[in-house]
Amino acid sequence: MVEEAADIVFRGKRVPQRPADAHDILGTYQIVANSEEMSPLPIRPKN
Repeated sequence: MVEEAADIVFRGKRVPQRPADAHDILGTYQIVANSEEMSPLPIRPKN
């Protein structure tokens, strides 16, 4: 599973039998790998 995720993220591999999963993996990686996206801190904690 990790190797498959690496193929999707780093090698652009498409997974025809699971396109939604591949889309989610790629989208999640793009968000967490973006330091600008991950750097803001919340103004106040949620209760």
